[in-house]
Amino acid sequence: DRYDLAFADPPYGSRMLDRVIESWQASHFARVLAVEHAAGHELPRGGETRAFEETSVTIYRVPRTVG
Repeated sequence: DRYDLAFADPPYGSRMLDRVIESWQASHFARVLAVEHAAGHELPRGGETRAFEETSVTIYRVPRTVG
């Protein structure tokens, strides 16, 4: 089963977030994945990022062509 929305906010500085995003990119377990992270944390491509001082939120969406 797939979720409509998944939100991840792992500890800043951990690489756990990268693993969550890679897992999402491989399986699309949710239509939308929103992740909170340190503004300087480089994430995989494909998301839309909004910065709020030292914090950023990046939102990944399943492409419309993917079931």
